[in-house]
Amino acid sequence: MRESDGERFSVLHVEDNAIDALATQQRLKQVFPDAEVHQAETVAAAQSHMESRDFDLILLDLNVPDSQGLATIEAFAGVTEDTAVVVLTGNGIGRRVRLQIIEMGYQDFLVKSEVSADSFRTALGYAVKRKELEREARRLARIDPLTGVLNRRALISTLKRFLDGQKAPGRVGVLFFDVDSLKEINDKLGHSHGDEVLRHLTRLVASELPGEAVLGRLGGDEFAVLVPDSGPRQLLALARSLDGGVADPPPSAPSTTVRCSWGIAIQQPDSDAYSMLSEADSAMYEAKKDRSRSIVVFDELLRSQGADRDHDDRELRAANARGYDTFSIRLEAIVDLTSERVVGHEARLFWDHPREGLVPRAVFDESLQRLGHGAEVDLWLLRTAHELLSQEGDPWPETIHVSLSQASTRSLAPVLALLREFAEAGDWSPERLVLGINSGCTTFIPPEVQDQVREIRAMGIPLALIGFGSQPSTFLCFSLVQFSWVKLGEDLLAAGLEVVTVVHEALEKLRVGVIVTGVNDAGLAAELRAGGVRFVQGDWRPA
Repeated sequence: MRESDGERFSVLHVEDNAIDALATQQRLKQVFPDAEVHQAETVAAAQSHMESRDFDLILLDLNVPDSQGLATIEAFAGVTEDTAVVVLTGNGIGRRVRLQIIEMGYQDFLVKSEVSADSFRTALGYAVKRKELEREARRLARIDPLTGVLNRRALISTLKRFLDGQKAPGRVGVLFFDVDSLKEINDKLGHSHGDEVLRHLTRLVASELPGEAVLGRLGGDEFAVLVPDSGPRQLLALARSLDGGVADPPPSAPSTTVRCSWGIAIQQPDSDAYSMLSEADSAMYEAKKDRSRSIVVFDELLRSQGADRDHDDRELRAANARGYDTFSIRLEAIVDLTSERVVGHEARLFWDHPREGLVPRAVFDESLQRLGHGAEVDLWLLRTAHELLSQEGDPWPETIHVSLSQASTRSLAPVLALLREFAEAGDWSPERLVLGINSGCTTFIPPEVQDQVREIRAMGIPLALIGFGSQPSTFLCFSLVQFSWVKLGEDLLAAGLEVVTVVHEALEKLRVGVIVTGVNDAGLAAELRAGGVRFVQGDWRPA
């Protein structure tokens, strides 16, 4: 009831008989002593009242001067979703009319001559309470319980309504964003703290939204802002403003750093709700990949890339169904610069792309992860490496390195199960297989993964930390996992030989082997050797 919001409980009484109106309103005062009662003698007068204000309860006589029976019921059908409507009529109600009343959402029907004071009080009290519960149930069905904003279903429904009501294409916008740092916050501080970050974030965003813009949670750490009647400049300005505001940490954890990536999609002539969310999601993902910017607008280039991505996804699904018949492995040399001898190989995955020919995993790994095939492909790589290492005649005397995707390193259980199979077969030397773990996964290693890593190490299998310097890396991981090798990423190499030399010296003090990757020519190999680097990996190999 509105009384809890500081407004009086309001009733609209539709009744043309003055005596009946007076008697009913006296009863109303007994049920709702503080109620504000408005009377209308016709349907037209009642509709005029409803245009100027909302009512908590409508008492309706079916037979008034300008409407009778079913016509009166139909006239008020549009308000039954939000307002308790009770029929109070002087005549008996036939079965057909009763069914119509129920189907249209009316709360109850009473006959004036048959209703007592107690039954009147009970019927109206229950009608109002039921309507309150219905409204609350509808609200909860649309609201995300954690943050209090619209949930996914309600958000999509609202976007459909915005698009249906929009006259000029290009004026409805979607801002898709997620929290880049949430996993790190959850891992380091716990999920309850991560939940508080999401609640704080939604409060900040909601407080900055203009006009009819709405905020919803799509799931996890993904949110979207829907902005009707807007344009590219306004959306970009809004995204910049929101991006600056969300950096403020929650009061409960002032040291927490919150970072978001934003994607913007603008309505096109053929847009629907799902395509707009997909486009905004794609733009957000581009922002996440490009550390130089946190906001990306979906454009024709991304639209073209999206079409290519969909085609690649279909081709990769087909390749998966055929047992990866279009995949191949290329062995990239790992060279000891001191002896100029090949001491190992990296088993690099390539795909025979239908349009571009042979491409490395880095080109299509995003599609693999999106399709959920990343961990499965890792197992395929491991089986292939095991076959090479267990061949008779020992054609591969050096080690073979297999780099696991982030999908596998979130839980090493499938990898561990496969390695146990290899150990039971007993036809290989485990120290010749080196497992690579992405440095982006090591800023926090869950206890269960630490246990899995220890078991792998106990089997005699060395571990390599890959991409050091290309991902968010930390030296803390060396206290959690015993690495035999560290591979410096190509991004670090691009920073200059001096940087590589400094990092190389620091890592060698930890007594791990250091491999500089991306070395493709003899000149670079010579410079690295002069700087004290011993191991390199790439297309170059000694003559």
